[in-house]
Amino acid sequence: MFAFYENHQEQEAFRRMTIQNFDFPSHLHKETEIVYITEGRCILHIEHQQYELTKGMIAVIFPHCVHSYHARFDYEATIYLLDSVFLSDYEALLTAYCPETPIFESSVDMQSLLQQTEPLSPTANYRQYFLQKALWQLIFAQFLQVLELRKRASENLSLTHQILIYIDTHYREPLSADSVAEALHSNVYTISKIFANKIEMSFPLYLAHLRISHAKQLLETTTLSILEIALQSGFETQRSFNRHFVNQTQTTPSLYRSNYLSN
Repeated sequence: MFAFYENHQEQEAFRRMTIQNFDFPSHLHKETEIVYITEGRCILHIEHQQYELTKGMIAVIFPHCVHSYHARFDYEATIYLLDSVFLSDYEALLTAYCPETPIFESSVDMQSLLQQTEPLSPTANYRQYFLQKALWQLIFAQFLQVLELRKRASENLSLTHQILIYIDTHYREPLSADSVAEALHSNVYTISKIFANKIEMSFPLYLAHLRISHAKQLLETTTLSILEIALQSGFETQRSFNRHFVNQTQTTPSLYRSNYLSN
């Protein structure tokens, strides 16, 4: 009876993260991303547009929209990542449309509903699943009252878009600029030029950012060993994982997990 629920439990249908002065390069993913600013000022780039968000504002980023975070000012925010299963009534809309202006001031009702959302734990039952899904359906219905939508462009995706989608799908696998170029029928020079000029980061560093972001999620939500997390995040060795983790977070994976669990 509840096989559908149990299958989707394994897909991390909803994640919530608290961030502070978060700085992250251009990327995209299949989830819908909701950003709620709780303190300070945040600079977001979404699909070639720059937006400045202040306390109480919300940004809604539809699936496969390129976006980046810039910590030019101090800020704190909560990020919600929702798989399409949590917004099943809106799946066709999320695919075919995107917001004309994806930011707005939150209402008291929106803030109250967001506070009621809770990520599903591995032990969550079907009652919690359906309650959380219903909450997100209601929250998104409120979002649509303030968002102006426009039809997505029907032309072929740019090579930059294709690169980001491909990497988002394969970053936990062995990956190189050569293999990306081959998969997309391009060449390494073009791939490297796009990373230098449009993403403003080298391919290896960008790949490490995605892998460390995934590893942080596993450190926060699982009891996997550090080695298992390193391998599941796409690193070939724990040594390489530790080096990149320290470079990006200024702490070790073990200390990161300890600090997270103690908060």
